[in-house]
Amino acid sequence: MNVRLLRMVALLVACASTACAQGSMAAPSPAFAKVEAAPEPMSDGAPGGMSAPPPPPAPAQPSRTPSTPTSMPAKRAPGPDKDASGAEQAGEVASPRAPMLIYTADLTLAVYDVGPSLAKVEDLAKQVGGYLARRDDRAITIRVPARRFDEAVQRIEGFGDVLHRNVVAEDVTEEFRDLEVRLKTLHAVRDRLEQLLQKAQKVEESVAIERELERVTGELDRIQGRMKFLHDKATFSTITVTFSPRHTEDVQKPTFRLPVPWLNQLGLGRLLSL
Repeated sequence: MNVRLLRMVALLVACASTACAQGSMAAPSPAFAKVEAAPEPMSDGAPGGMSAPPPPPAPAQPSRTPSTPTSMPAKRAPGPDKDASGAEQAGEVASPRAPMLIYTADLTLAVYDVGPSLAKVEDLAKQVGGYLARRDDRAITIRVPARRFDEAVQRIEGFGDVLHRNVVAEDVTEEFRDLEVRLKTLHAVRDRLEQLLQKAQKVEESVAIERELERVTGELDRIQGRMKFLHDKATFSTITVTFSPRHTEDVQKPTFRLPVPWLNQLGLGRLLSL
């Protein structure tokens, strides 16, 4: 009895274990399902339980918006072009200066009345922005701005009959530039002499430097005076007008002579002269 009972219990345990094994194979536990469900996204056969490496980044897709090509000058537009600026500076240095010209005119006019003609020339000088320089009984000298020199000469020629006309344009550009260079050099020499005078320790040295400094200062004054003179002559032109008076001649009636002398005795000549 006991043996049968033990056999029956063993058979039930075997059946139960078999059923449990089949059930576990058919329906795994949720924890196990999670472990085995993880490798499913792997498409390249990675073994389960190991995390797959992250996929490589996708290549950047080119922009479909067409880019506007920019030229090299457009890229350099924000900043100044050094080469261009250098060329401009070189052009400024090489550009010639306007010439300095001194205009003078000497006119001789024939008029019937000299006094009013002199007054007209003086008024003309004031109208064009000039001034009177000299005046006597028959001649007058005026200074007018150089830009209105031609206008003044033409208007003066209308005051009478032109007997003589002499217009001269003197170019003093080279002389003025040479004076500018010498002036700059003498300024540098004077500054150097003043420095040496402060450092001089002997009386002989001080006297020699002061003598040279006095000479340089005098040369500077002479050059500055010449430059001022040339600038004044070029700024205001000089016009000298000389008037020659015209004399009126009395026209005498011609005397009529009768062909026969005895007609004069009759008084016919006196009648014809009336």
